Formats: sequence, structure tokens, C-alpha cells
Amino acid sequence: MLSCAVVLFRRLPWDRLGLLVAASLVMGVGITLLVRARLGLVPMDVAHIGVARRFGWTLGGGIIATQSFLLITMTFLRIPVGIGTVLAFAVPAVTADVLLSVLPDITTLAWRIVALTTGGVACCVGVATYVLADLGRMHATESCWRWPSARRAARRAERRRHGEPHARASAST
Repeated sequence: MLSCAVVLFRRLPWDRLGLLVAASLVMGVGITLLVRARLGLVPMDVAHIGVARRFGWTLGGGIIATQSFLLITMTFLRIPVGIGTVLAFAVPAVTADVLLSVLPDITTLAWRIVALTTGGVACCVGVATYVLADLGRMHATESCWRWPSARRAARRAERRRHGEPHARASAST
């Protein structure tokens, strides 16, 4: 048992894992600031809040439930899941719940605009850093990228079935 833990310890890319956790924490801070600003949300956070309110959960519970559903769809789409895939929604969910319980409501418009801007930048920096860590695909973005390419592949297969040449091949003749 101990040797298995030592092997796992040696194989994990600890520098990238630290980068991933930092990115997830920054995403959680960004989500918290966007929610506290009350001036607009990222589309996925609208879904998270809707699920949380519907079932009487905290925002973190809504994030975990919604992203768990997306994780299940990733397995059906045969998208590889890594440790980063799970940490990318678990850490921000817990971070958002903790910060929302501590931070007071923002009442003045000027501070709400600052929170909105800072939250948006934090979300972008967190996602970019997450991608840089390269420890698993991000569920929401990967699903969005995968479905259009699957539709294109299905259309190409349908054209081949009906004897239509490939679009690039027919353009060169």
C-alpha cells in the first residue's frame, strides 16, 4: 500500500497540479465576485444558480450538480477525463460557497462595477491557467467543442453515403 502511494507521489506532476489548484481557486473567486456584483453572470453560472435555487442548495451545490451532469455527458462523448476535470468544478464550488458566506453584499454601483470587472478577469485568468496546467479537459468547454465537430463529421458521412464529393475536393476541380 505504501509503495503504491510512493509511485503515485512520484508520477503526479506536482507543479502542474499546484497550477491547477491555483487556477480553480481563482475561478471560484471570480464566480463569487460576479455573483456579488449582481450585474451579470457567465451563462454556466446562470445554470448553476438555477439548479441551486430549484433544489434549495448553495451555489456550490448547484455547481457540483450541474458539472457532474456534464461530466457524465463527457463519458458518453468519450472525452477523456483527468484529475483536472473534477478539480475544475469541485474547488471553485467550495471556494464560492466559502467566500459567499464571508463577503457582505455590495450595495454601491461603483463597487459592483469593480466586482463585475474583477470577477470577469479572474474567471478568464483562472480558465487560461487551468488550460495551461493541462491535467484534464474542462467539461463545459470541451462539450461545446466536441458537439459541433461531431455534427460536421456526421454531415460529411451523409454526403459520402449519397455520393457527393468532399467540399474541398470539388472546389479544386
